[in-house]
Amino acid sequence: MNQDIIKPAQDDSKDGVSPETLAEVAAETPPTQENPPLPPKSEPSPLPPTPKKEEKPEKKESNPSEDEIQNKKEAFQKKIKLLGFIVIGAIAVIALYSLGKFAYNKTKSTYSAIPTPESTESSQEIIKKEETPINTNEWEIYSSEKYGFSFDYPKGDSLTVSDNSEDSFVVQVLSQDIIPENNATGENLVKGFIFQITPLKLESRDLESAVNVKRDSFVASCPETADITDIVDTKISDLEGRGFKIYSCNADYSVNYVAYGNYIYEITQIFKGDVGFKQVYKAKTNQILQSINIEQNIPDTPTHIAYASPYGFSFLYPSYFDSDYVDVPEPPQVTAKKLIVIAENDNTNAAGFFYAKMDTELNFESYVQQQTQLLIDDYTVVKGRAPDGIKTELTVDTAGAVVLTNYTWEGNTLIFIPLNKPGRALVISKTNMSDELFNNILESIELEKYED
Repeated sequence: MNQDIIKPAQDDSKDGVSPETLAEVAAETPPTQENPPLPPKSEPSPLPPTPKKEEKPEKKESNPSEDEIQNKKEAFQKKIKLLGFIVIGAIAVIALYSLGKFAYNKTKSTYSAIPTPESTESSQEIIKKEETPINTNEWEIYSSEKYGFSFDYPKGDSLTVSDNSEDSFVVQVLSQDIIPENNATGENLVKGFIFQITPLKLESRDLESAVNVKRDSFVASCPETADITDIVDTKISDLEGRGFKIYSCNADYSVNYVAYGNYIYEITQIFKGDVGFKQVYKAKTNQILQSINIEQNIPDTPTHIAYASPYGFSFLYPSYFDSDYVDVPEPPQVTAKKLIVIAENDNTNAAGFFYAKMDTELNFESYVQQQTQLLIDDYTVVKGRAPDGIKTELTVDTAGAVVLTNYTWEGNTLIFIPLNKPGRALVISKTNMSDELFNNILESIELEKYED
C-alpha cells in the first residue's frame, strides 16, 4: 500500500528569515551598481467616469383653453388694424403730396412768385418790385386816378371797387376759386385769397397810430390761438411804411400801411387753404403787392369844388363827385331848367339842381302846393293810389325851404328853395345820396341878395 507522503509547506523565507525582515534589511542596505534598486510599481490611473445622459422629460401636449384662443385672436386682429392704419396713412401722405405738387406746377407757369424767407426776428421787411416784367397777357392793370395808385392782378381773378363816399373806398382782388363766392371776408373765408387797398383820409391819426389801432383790433377779435407779430418797418413802392402779420385767425393776414399826400394806404392780404394751396395764394398776393405803384408827384387836390350859378346861388360839393350824370328824375314842372347834376359814383347816388320860374300869380307857398298836387296825380296814375308822402320844412341859408319825401313814383326826394329874386325857385332832385353828404351840400348853399 502506497503511503501518501506529506511534504511540509515551503517557506518563502530564506534560511528561516521572514519577508518582513528581508525587506527591512534591503532598506538599510545601500544600493550598488550590481544591485540597483527596482522602481516602485505604479498602479494604473482609474478611467474618468462616463457622464450619464440626462433623460429629458417628455413634453406632454395640452389643448389651449378658450381664453387663450380668444386672446390670440384679439392680438392678431390688433396687428391687422395697426397695419391697416399704417397703409392708409402712407397712402394719404402720398396723395396729399401729389395734390400739392400738382397745384404748384399748375400755377407755376402763370405766377412766378419770388419766395422770401420769413423771420420774426427781423426788424424791417422791405417789399421790392420784381425785376422780371409781368406778362401782360396773363395780368391786368387797375389804376385809380382819384387816389393816385395802380397795381397788376391776375387775369381770371375778379376785381371789385366800392366807392360809396369820400370816406369809403375799397378795391379788392378775389381769387377765382374763392369760397364763399359772395361777400367773402377774412372772418368767413374758407378757401382762396383777398387782396385789398383802402385809402384812408384821417384827421387826427398818423400812420403809426393807425397801424397800432388796427393791430389792437386783431388782438381783441382773434382767438387766443392766433399768432400776431410785432409791428415792423416795411417798404412799398419806395415808400417807408409799417406792418404786421396774423396767423390762424380763421385765415392768415399781412397788413401794411404807407402814407403819401392826403392819404394813408391800408394794404391787406388775406389767404386760406390746404397745404400747397395756401402757399400759392400767398405767392399771388405777394406778387400783386410787389406791383403796386403809388404816384408820388400828384399835387394835393382840393377837397371841395365851388359851383356858382348865374341864377343867384352857389354851393360846395366833394371834389371826387362826378358831374357828368344826367339821369335824375326831374321836377313835375316841365319848364324847369337843369343846371348841374352831381353824383358820388352813379345815378343812384346823385343830386340834380334845377332853376324854376313860377307863374306870376303864384307865390312860393302856392307854387309848392301846385307842384305837390302834380306829384300826387302822377303817382296815382302810375301806382293806382295816392302816395304816402311826407312834407317837412327846413332853412337853407336864410330862406324857408320845403322837402317832399315819398311823393314821386320814381322814388326821388324834391327840395324847393325860394330864391331872393321874386318868382324864382331852386329845385333839387335827390336820389339815394347819403343824408350826411347831402346835408353838407345844403349847409354850403348861399343865396345871393337881390337888388332891384
